[in-house]
Amino acid sequence: MSCRLVTFDVFSALADIEGTFIPVLARHPQFVNQDVTAFFRMWRTKQYEYLMMLNSLQRNFLGFKEVTKRTLIHTLYAHQIELSENDQERLVQKWSELEFWEDARQTVERVKEKGYTTAMLSNGGQEMLASLQNRFGAGFDYIFSAEEIGCYKPAPQVYQYAYEQTGGRKEQMLHVAGSAPDIVGAISAGIPCAWANRMNALPIDLSYQPTYHFQRIEELLAYL
Repeated sequence: MSCRLVTFDVFSALADIEGTFIPVLARHPQFVNQDVTAFFRMWRTKQYEYLMMLNSLQRNFLGFKEVTKRTLIHTLYAHQIELSENDQERLVQKWSELEFWEDARQTVERVKEKGYTTAMLSNGGQEMLASLQNRFGAGFDYIFSAEEIGCYKPAPQVYQYAYEQTGGRKEQMLHVAGSAPDIVGAISAGIPCAWANRMNALPIDLSYQPTYHFQRIEELLAYL
């Protein structure tokens, strides 16, 4: 294929966020008798809603870490759970210490071996992404954070920023998405998109179809 730059979503395509957080919450004494899966999914939903609200308002940009803290407080309040400031900080910090899907590292390494330039392309903050790259082990050529652009995916300019910074063209880039909104953003920017659809989710809009569609990220290699 003609692409030279392969960008990877972090929080869905590479990382197993539920597999990271749900065991942590389940071990915490304040979450005894709580549905920790429902709690985390609400936190994640409110986090994403807040990011989209910031995109719509187009006013003062807030970093991902601050949004994550604010939406954690909201979710704790909604579930009537009291958590110390230190415990809240530890949960927010956990976003820099995520566990990855078992086939993610080897897939990125194989993509690099094939001669492609690789990059993280994420709504996460720059410091957070640097920490995650260190944990991941396979070095990316670039780390592109929404903080650099001042808006969040799926805004098309986030994807455009990646190929502009590498001196390429959009048709030479492939974005590996892990969620349905990520596909809409990439396709809207005119960028080919592969969907690593672990959860067998449905597209948000059938008119925005991924260029490639598979379940496990290792299946990406068949298309490169």
